[in-house]
Amino acid sequence: MSGCDLKSLYNDQQYGKICSIWEMQKEDCNSNTISSGDYIYYMNSLYKEKHYTECLALYKIFHHNYPELQILDDKMGWSLYQVYLKQFDDNQTDKELYLHQVEYIIRHHTDSLYSPFHKIIFTTVRLMLKGKLGSKVDYQRADTYLSLITPANLSDVPGYFNNGQGITRKTASEREIWYTLKSQCFLQQRKYDDCVIWCDKALHDLSQLS
Repeated sequence: MSGCDLKSLYNDQQYGKICSIWEMQKEDCNSNTISSGDYIYYMNSLYKEKHYTECLALYKIFHHNYPELQILDDKMGWSLYQVYLKQFDDNQTDKELYLHQVEYIIRHHTDSLYSPFHKIIFTTVRLMLKGKLGSKVDYQRADTYLSLITPANLSDVPGYFNNGQGITRKTASEREIWYTLKSQCFLQQRKYDDCVIWCDKALHDLSQLS
């Protein structure tokens, strides 16, 4: 099927039909018989239909055929999140596999607005600091992950949620959360000078926003 046909089906939200076409195409796609652009329609359609494992299988084929392209890296990251990371269970989740998938996403993330990178780093660091990803809290690794994020690139807009009793509560912004977690890592490692330095940076940065 031509790219134009796939585009028309996608614009018509015929995601299931595109998934069916992929089922017929995937057996013959070990060479560059499918354009890189067509993979976008296939991957996005599989994701919209919640075929996350199929998304990962498609990405493997795509990455083999087009190793230099990053156009599906974000969707791959979200698929890994859905399959391996989202339903974290302290008693059931394989911690080593969890961290392996996180490391893979880190190596293949992009800086686009649609990247799962920030969400996955925040989620992973929080689990680490709660002692849920190992018998011992790895503060150094948590700090390393946080250092991959530039705080200026994070939202400074606070969040809001309803507490279920009709009362709206305000939550910290992503930037405030980053500084809090960063300082916690230094404090627990007894790097008090670094902790003071970063607390001062946080006060200076966040005061500019008020």
